[in-house]
Amino acid sequence: LPDLAGSEPFRDPTPAESELSALLAAGMQVLPEAGLEALATWLRVHAQPGHLFHYGRSWHSAADALLERGLLAPGLFAFVLGARRPRNETDEQRILWQLYTHPDPRGAELVREVVAALPLPRPDDYVSGVPWKQPWQGLQTRAWETGDLTLLAACFERCALQTWSKGAKAFLPEVRTPVLEGWQANSVPTDGGVPLEEVWAAVRDADPERAPRILAALLACAEADELPAQVLRIAARDSALLAHGYRFAPGALLDLVESPGARAVNLGLELLLAQPEAAAGMTLALVDAAARHLRGAASGPAKAAARALGVLAAAEADARPAALEALGDALFASQAPRVEAALRALGALAKAAPLALSAEVQARLRALSDGPHAKQATGVLAQVQV
Repeated sequence: LPDLAGSEPFRDPTPAESELSALLAAGMQVLPEAGLEALATWLRVHAQPGHLFHYGRSWHSAADALLERGLLAPGLFAFVLGARRPRNETDEQRILWQLYTHPDPRGAELVREVVAALPLPRPDDYVSGVPWKQPWQGLQTRAWETGDLTLLAACFERCALQTWSKGAKAFLPEVRTPVLEGWQANSVPTDGGVPLEEVWAAVRDADPERAPRILAALLACAEADELPAQVLRIAARDSALLAHGYRFAPGALLDLVESPGARAVNLGLELLLAQPEAAAGMTLALVDAAARHLRGAASGPAKAAARALGVLAAAEADARPAALEALGDALFASQAPRVEAALRALGALAKAAPLALSAEVQARLRALSDGPHAKQATGVLAQVQV
């Protein structure tokens, strides 16, 4: 068998790998469970999951044959599933659904282990953001209705929950009888279901010590999927977490705000606005990052950045000069929404204390006082420190 170190994820199998996969597929059709588990023990010593079943169809057929015989062989399934990537594969998710609903409780335990070991999605991965299919949605529904919060916690932690949204509210779809094959297995119901906030509260209460680890994992993959933003927005206002002193780590917020992706940047700024105290120790770095986004090309992050600069300036005196400078520079922007966002932030700051603005910025405010921003500009000018 070849050395897998540094090998390409998508490659043709070697003859030895093809022979081993064929032998294993045959064994899954004829061997008793004890023989299959003995084979799994041999595989753990002499092979790696990546050596087997490069063509998914042969693995799916072998798994179906084994399950149709009423056998489980969890050691063998655990070994092979260690290299599978179920997110974009209906058949992979179907096998996990069949294992989870198997009469033998070892099947559900195996699925919990598989989910807990899933890699976090990456922005450059072609499967990131691909919806989980009906078998997986059925698995989620079964876990919720049976109170399997261990599995749901693993789904949260590995960014492996399918949701649908209505406005700002996210839900887990309700799929009791999933479509297991065909194009209909790709659908996500957008009516009914369980509010994600309710599912999160149950998972958090079941294992409070795990909740911060879940949020840290979601912060790490915020650019790759929409689930992290949905959960982290809930966590930012979660009274139970806040009562226990949980705050987002300043370094994690800075990583988001400095991310090259708009999704992560917007989320980082949003979380910073929700928990300004989480900026402690990194306020100046966050001011610098927010100032760059205020000057940037994208209007969405720019608006959030202006608000964040206002919040940071109010939270820490040392950050106030740099934040005021960045907001003053934004008044010279050609885009009206950017100017308006800077005026709003300055106006909010002015209510707390007089503003120390340069003569150039004051002149710009006077110019803006004769136009569509007259009311806001005049209000800011009235609070300029003499």
